[in-house]
Amino acid sequence: MTYFIIPFTILIDSKRNYEIGHLNPWTFYIMENGCVPILPLEHRFFGNMFHKLTVENVEDVDWIIRGLAKVKWTLLEDIYNNIKTLYPEFLIDNVTEVIKNCLVR
Repeated sequence: MTYFIIPFTILIDSKRNYEIGHLNPWTFYIMENGCVPILPLEHRFFGNMFHKLTVENVEDVDWIIRGLAKVKWTLLEDIYNNIKTLYPEFLIDNVTEVIKNCLVR
């Protein structure tokens, strides 16, 4: 069996999901497998998480892939760090702490 490593993917989703801020759960699966997600500008809710990986137009995609391919692991680490600082509600540790606090009351 032949495996292909895809270095980048664009997180294309429905207009509704862009509007409500839904981020496809597959995003984290692809990141775990070394693929850097690129966020369309329309998905405004997570622009901070994907800092410098937001696409405004088609020409940006080529620039991102050519210019950042050699540092993809650094980009993935940066996204995870952004999650920890900007979106702690995504972390299991935070969720368990919230549940524990609700049970103590």
